[in-house]
Amino acid sequence: MPERDPAGKADPGPARLSLQETLLRKLGAGERGRGLAGGAAGSFLLKGFSFLAVFLTTVILTNVLGAERFGAYAYGMNWVYILMVPAVLGFDRLLLREIPVLEHRADFGKLRGLLRYSHKLILGISFALAMVAAGVATWMTRLDDVSFAMTRATQIAMLLLPIFALLRLRQTILLAKRKFVTAQIGELGILPWGTLVLVGAIALVDPNRLSAELAILAYFITGMIGILFLYLKTRSEFDPRVYEATPEYNVRAWLAAAVPMLLVAGMQILNQRIDILMVGSMLGAEDVGIYAVANRGVLLVWLAFFAVNQPLSPVMAKLHEEQNRASLQNLLVRAARISLALAVPIAALLILFASTFLGFFGAEFRAGHDPMVIMSVGQVITMVFGSVSTALVMTGNERTAAVGIGISVLLNIALNLLLIPIYGMTGAAWALVVGQITAAAMMSIFVYRNLGINSTALGKTS
Repeated sequence: MPERDPAGKADPGPARLSLQETLLRKLGAGERGRGLAGGAAGSFLLKGFSFLAVFLTTVILTNVLGAERFGAYAYGMNWVYILMVPAVLGFDRLLLREIPVLEHRADFGKLRGLLRYSHKLILGISFALAMVAAGVATWMTRLDDVSFAMTRATQIAMLLLPIFALLRLRQTILLAKRKFVTAQIGELGILPWGTLVLVGAIALVDPNRLSAELAILAYFITGMIGILFLYLKTRSEFDPRVYEATPEYNVRAWLAAAVPMLLVAGMQILNQRIDILMVGSMLGAEDVGIYAVANRGVLLVWLAFFAVNQPLSPVMAKLHEEQNRASLQNLLVRAARISLALAVPIAALLILFASTFLGFFGAEFRAGHDPMVIMSVGQVITMVFGSVSTALVMTGNERTAAVGIGISVLLNIALNLLLIPIYGMTGAAWALVVGQITAAAMMSIFVYRNLGINSTALGKTS
């Protein structure tokens, strides 16, 4: 007769595990291994299909709009993703950490209060930021024609900020509930594929009407559909006692924990995207269009890291709550090794066929060859250090993570200012790589000092 875990569920035993499940179960999470296997596999497939949709959408936009007008679109969308960080105020990471902990403690009043407060706060902040940013973009339209195109796209893109913020919040709730695949359907399924359908339809019917503004509005429509989908899914995931409980608010403690997480997330996104903004501001719309395409290509390498590490955040919080350091070490080290093993061949192919890949977007985009090669190599080196920032945040060391990433951001900005005027897009790629590797190296040291864990792919496992 099969043994049962503490929750009363039968253990199917190793004979029923697939090869993939067996591999990922060895991450060190015990009975959580099967869920991690399914989550990682589902994340990989969803991200892969999402990348395909983004790739096809980008091919359509670049070939119809050209490098300059696509650069305006990329510039505006980049501002949305940067402003997403202050819009969610660190509550996305806070929810990932707090929901498993509060459920473990059966503290339903605080859980309901946290859910209610996070929705109100994030919607209010995102609307306020969108209005301020749109006002600034309106003022910036007094500049020259190229800047007008970029600031106009930014102005329209601000419509997306509240939509994307709420989408991220709902996704985070499902991730905390370990519904790894369902959580990402909105952002990785509905949003990219719906946008592809709308953009593709416009391009087929009348390519001359396709513009950066219409592409952004396509995201707005599909984002609304994604929110509706996730809203319906999250309603049924919690214990009924959560909705019956009287909300309890611990706002001061939540903000005290969320603000450092905001700093961590904000500096991470700056490390990833400040180069695009600086290329656009210093070199113009055409160069930022080419550089943005090269930057997106490198997401193929990051896909492996995302697929393996995305499901791990709530598990890290739970293992830390249980003070299970050995399992946490196994989890981090083996996740780093698996993601690295998947990323290296992808990066190798991307480096070998960079010109061919960029040629899909138009001949002018082949100028992004060198930046793409540099960023691909840098991404692989960064992945050697593992999921260090998430490990720090999920174990209550978000302030320490903020210090490491903050130093990296300052270095990144300084190098962009120094290298872009001399080396153009290639200088921006070098600045990005140095900043990311510096942050990963520093935070791996912090993980070792604060948690006694070597989280890199070179760490030991039991």
